[in-house]
Amino acid sequence: MKFTWKHLTALALTGVLVLLMYLLPLKQKTKDSEIKKPSISGFETSLIRIKALLQGTEKVKLSKLESSEGLKNGDTSALKALGVFWDSIGQPVISAHYYEEIAKKYPNEKSCLDAAYRYFDAFKMTENPNERQEMVQKAMEAYQNVLTYNAQNLDASCDLGVLYAEGTSEPMKGIMMLREVIAKNPKHENAQLNLGLLSLKSNQLPKAIDRFQKVIEINPKNDKAGFLLANTYLQAGEKGKAIKAFQELKRRTSNIELKEEIDKYILQIEIDTNIKK
Repeated sequence: MKFTWKHLTALALTGVLVLLMYLLPLKQKTKDSEIKKPSISGFETSLIRIKALLQGTEKVKLSKLESSEGLKNGDTSALKALGVFWDSIGQPVISAHYYEEIAKKYPNEKSCLDAAYRYFDAFKMTENPNERQEMVQKAMEAYQNVLTYNAQNLDASCDLGVLYAEGTSEPMKGIMMLREVIAKNPKHENAQLNLGLLSLKSNQLPKAIDRFQKVIEINPKNDKAGFLLANTYLQAGEKGKAIKAFQELKRRTSNIELKEEIDKYILQIEIDTNIKK
């Protein structure tokens, strides 16, 4: 289900800001050594479940891809075609498997990164605890492989840090990795954003505000950072700064739906303020 700004409005106006963390969802905390692969892989269970739901042209297209001679021969072009197909319908748990197979055949930075990104997306999307553990493990392995080819790949280091912080019982290791990314590149947008989210989750609001401000300085068009900044001010009880942050976000953004939601936020803040007076 697509997450809209209307969903965020309903959540934030009730004061439950932590539910905004769809950007970086909480994960079951497990040590790397405790992560166990389920007897049936996430790929297999997802493949069975989603294939049963396919209809029409998608079902026909998948059937052709799976019965191709290239796939039988293990051609990477056939594997990629399947990966692209599953990407197109938003199933990274399945597409990651095919990109991982390509990486096994032709291991290099790009092939490993292709698999890593999809396992990372799957980790963020899945709600099944066992499948989540599997995605954490596979994503971490893939990113570590990327870093063996290029230790300076900061995007890979950033995502690996998030995995440690949100997917294992070693969150500080992940935070330190994110800080190392920032030390190498203070303008790394995603690392700054994730450090802000982690600060917000631990209720370190001033630190979260500082991080979100830095993200906006790096990229004024980052609507998520602007939205989180305004809501963090609101959670901190600084309603004047929250309204100002919302107004600045409305000025910067081209998202019409977001502009409408901002107006609702500001109106609600003003109503709440008048009621309390």
